[in-house]
Amino acid sequence: MSLPLIPKTILTPLVSKSCNMGKKVVIIGGGMIGLSCAYYLHKEGHEVTVLDKSEMNSGASYVNAGYLVPSHFIPLASPGMINQGLRYMLNAASPFYIKPRWDMEFFRWARSFKRSCSASKVEKAIPVIKEFNLLSKALFQDIKQSNELGDFHLDTQGH
Repeated sequence: MSLPLIPKTILTPLVSKSCNMGKKVVIIGGGMIGLSCAYYLHKEGHEVTVLDKSEMNSGASYVNAGYLVPSHFIPLASPGMINQGLRYMLNAASPFYIKPRWDMEFFRWARSFKRSCSASKVEKAIPVIKEFNLLSKALFQDIKQSNELGDFHLDTQGH
């Protein structure tokens, strides 16, 4: 592992409930997935620290502000995504950014990813991703209803 992967900013740890079984957990990434994991781990009594490379004002989850659309569940490895993926990979603010480097392991991964970009693999993945997104929607509704994180906007129109 190289040092550039270590985030620059450590966000304030969530203080866990006093629980003898709780563990100290570090979440890397303060986007909607990382923060959701932190929320549920904290609820289970773990001491959670979230690390993020930014001040939470950039990156994949900043502009979408936790945008989750269960009706949009076509996987990234869809046919034709290679060209879009190459553009994403060169944009440091994109959700698919990979720092350019000469790395044979990366080239093997890229070749494998390209082979996975087939209609048959997409068809196989759609039901799984759909169920994952619908479960995520239900979990966000639970977080909203708990009011533990205060009042935040959750729009369920257009699903």
